[in-house]
Amino acid sequence: MTFLVLAIIVLVGLLSTLLAIRAANRIVRPLHDISEAARRLGRGEYDQPLDSTAQDEIGRLAGYMNDTMERMRKYVGAMQKQAYQDELTAVKNVAAYDRKVYDLNQKIAAGQAAFAVVMVDLNQLKDVNDRFGHEKGNIALQRLCQAVCRIYKHSPVYRIGGDEFVVILEGEDYAHRDALFEKVRAFEHIRDLSAAQPWTQLAASVGMAVYDKTRDTAYRAVFNRADTKMYEQKQHLAPRA
Repeated sequence: MTFLVLAIIVLVGLLSTLLAIRAANRIVRPLHDISEAARRLGRGEYDQPLDSTAQDEIGRLAGYMNDTMERMRKYVGAMQKQAYQDELTAVKNVAAYDRKVYDLNQKIAAGQAAFAVVMVDLNQLKDVNDRFGHEKGNIALQRLCQAVCRIYKHSPVYRIGGDEFVVILEGEDYAHRDALFEKVRAFEHIRDLSAAQPWTQLAASVGMAVYDKTRDTAYRAVFNRADTKMYEQKQHLAPRA
């Protein structure tokens, strides 16, 4: 009889232990996951949602955490886009350009670079601003950006100065760089300031250079060649202004 009682006590103890472990797994582990998610949130990591299928307080808490991470992900994405976007033209800004230059220099150092640089400089922005006002000058900048983006659909466009833009060609646009450059060359003319609404005309000077692994040790060398070609074209057009 004593042995039976002891056996029952041991059995009850084992069952209690198993129930406690099961309860701990249902509570402690989800709480640990939520704690880890909070730490990821603090580090700026928002892409690992929690399991929120449990129909209890823990599941609801996980759901709230997932909602918070999703809102933070969208907010950070919007802030990053704003930080690297030119406000007037909606193309990428100097900060984004500097990051791209760094990446390209890394590829050059690793022997993995294949790109071209296109320089686009709006013609007679100062004349438009002086005669018709800065609002019309802004329209001229926006129209040029829209046209360049339509041509280079797969390449980032950067505004690096008041009237200067850079397009960095990789991938598909790089493979078709010559044909695409012929399209952007259609903008190479002097703006007719006596015409109606001259700020709507697409008038720019352009230049392109291709990375050459046999002589280019850094991005700047390619940029300088494109910039020189653009400036030569601008000088060629100037006497006809």
